[in-house]
Amino acid sequence: MIPDERLTKDSLLSQTQDADGIFYYGLGNGFWQTETFGSGKIYFSEFPPTGSMIYDERTNSARMPDETIFGKGISAFVGSSGIIYDTYSFMPNANFVYNIARNKSIALSLKNSRYPLLPSQIRNLSASMQFNYQPEHDLSIKQFLQMVCYCDPEKKIDPDAQEQGSNPEINYSSIFISRIKIPINYFVSGGKIFFDAKQYMQEMGKPAIPLYQAETVLPNGSRIIGISFNYSQSRYENITADFVPVYEQFNQTVEPVHGFYPLQMFYNETFDLIDGRKTVRLIAAGMQYNNDTKEALVLDGIEAVIEYASPFEFLGFSAENITLGRNQTFKIRSFGTQNISVFIEIKGGNFSEIIESNISQGYSEPGWKPPFAGNFLATAYVLMGNNSAGPRYAPFSVNAPSQNFFRIFESFGTDGYNKIMKSFSEKIQIAFNGASVFIEYINPFSKFSSSSNSSTAEKSISAPDYSFSISQDSGKIIYHMKSDKGELVLEKNAGATKETCKGDCSELYDKMNSRFVEMQNMQDYVIESIGR
Repeated sequence: MIPDERLTKDSLLSQTQDADGIFYYGLGNGFWQTETFGSGKIYFSEFPPTGSMIYDERTNSARMPDETIFGKGISAFVGSSGIIYDTYSFMPNANFVYNIARNKSIALSLKNSRYPLLPSQIRNLSASMQFNYQPEHDLSIKQFLQMVCYCDPEKKIDPDAQEQGSNPEINYSSIFISRIKIPINYFVSGGKIFFDAKQYMQEMGKPAIPLYQAETVLPNGSRIIGISFNYSQSRYENITADFVPVYEQFNQTVEPVHGFYPLQMFYNETFDLIDGRKTVRLIAAGMQYNNDTKEALVLDGIEAVIEYASPFEFLGFSAENITLGRNQTFKIRSFGTQNISVFIEIKGGNFSEIIESNISQGYSEPGWKPPFAGNFLATAYVLMGNNSAGPRYAPFSVNAPSQNFFRIFESFGTDGYNKIMKSFSEKIQIAFNGASVFIEYINPFSKFSSSSNSSTAEKSISAPDYSFSISQDSGKIIYHMKSDKGELVLEKNAGATKETCKGDCSELYDKMNSRFVEMQNMQDYVIESIGR
């Protein structure tokens, strides 16, 4: 990212327009928001976050919303109808965020936030978190019950949000068959079974059953024919299971459990996304437990099979590990009767870039040149008319070039020190004389240079299709980005920032961020090479 001179009140708040959820924790009664955001109205009156959810955990925050919020485009507001006690609000808040970020509705996220952690989970918390987590306390129960939602309870703040998983294996002729593996990991020790599950089936007074899930997204217009599960189980005896605590505050009668619990091990849910795609959630209970016999049946492996019909589909997406300097070739397969386009978002560290390509005859191999070495994740969608399919994922690594054999030329005299390192594909030069230092690096694809003296400094990176520089002189810093999208100049002087932009400003900001990261990585490589 660009250094923090870009981080101002305006630039920070303007980002809320694209935020799926805004969370506010702390003290106050709204005065801070009013003074900060101006216009005598609370909640982002200058920069309304259209379509966002606001989660306000402050005391009595549920009494504050009015038409001002929803008139500004807020689609959901969750607040507290009572007094907040920080010691007892930690876990409900954490559970809500955990659920909402995993494609659960607001209502389900609020419901799940009331569930206590199990003893085995609490042991994994730090000592301070264990101290603060006291679910049996009346104030903790109060925190669960006093949160209020002004919203469509089935709303999800980010319908596409999901943890990256493996791509489904899809076979097709006139219909499609998608096979999705759901991994389960556990070990047995001291008469207990320890699972790696992130969620549990928690019914008061019943065994705590680990839940495993996977999701896939089907294209617009798809019709599910059937869903089945293939699995294997192992039986364990003399097992003690954790039971979900029973709280008197809920005044709930708990019936004893006999035989294996739960009776049903597999579940599936289907949600229609706003663009017409279908999210299919596959859920498996990792264990059945018999408290009478102390036996447990544990799933060793699960494969979900979805059979469906669709007018088109995203069949395959892959990338391979490469060396810096080579182009990445994404291999894409699709099925459809019309023109199909693919959109690929590539992320690595602070870097992000989107490329587009057309698919001909169901196959495409768009190329992309990595700006630096590192680990990347490519996420792709395909579009046919108004229909869309995906996402599909392709993680890959870009490795630094193998150590080149450099020929080294050095000189030292009245004009200072000069060192040149040359290989068949690279040239590095460093020269200094007193307080003046010059560094230059050239490869077949780009050029990096850095020069400085006692009062000025400048760094630049360039290639045939762009140039980016940072210059500093007497306290003034200038960032200058040029590409086929236009030209962007940011000038900071005495605490003030001046911006001059010609062209696609949003695209230029993204390019500036990515080239800044590329410059830092190239500089690190040069310094490491000089030190050999």
